Amino acid sequence: MRRPRMHPLTLAVLMALVTAAPAAAQEAEDLNGVMNTLAALWTRGDAVRLADYGAAPGLDLEIHGEMLGPVEGRRAEAALRQLFESQQTVAVIPGRSTRVVGAEDRAFGELTWTVRVPGSLATERSTVFVGLVHEASGWRISQIRILP
Repeated sequence: MRRPRMHPLTLAVLMALVTAAPAAAQEAEDLNGVMNTLAALWTRGDAVRLADYGAAPGLDLEIHGEMLGPVEGRRAEAALRQLFESQQTVAVIPGRSTRVVGAEDRAFGELTWTVRVPGSLATERSTVFVGLVHEASGWRISQIRILP
């Protein structure tokens, strides 16, 4: 009994679809994983590790309307440390993260940052916008903006 044979072009298209779908899912998972890692570092106030995630040319920081950047290494670490020391973090929740359409090496994500108002039991929420760029070593932070 003869088995039906699949046309080579049909087989090639099916193979491309089968391999492309997991790759796209893996990339989305990697991006979400990076945002979860950044949320954990932000929760701990880990300025050193966050600065280590900085992109090669440095990262642009916008903290309370003040623009810094691009800053690298120790300067980024110092700015983030000062920010964390001035706030009491209550919670950090990762929000959406997505690739920039037409620029597959760029993405952005959001964190919802809840802090305790100094000298009060009240809390405030901010959105931390994280711009990301994909380098040879993986996703790196190119920008952090804290929005009220």
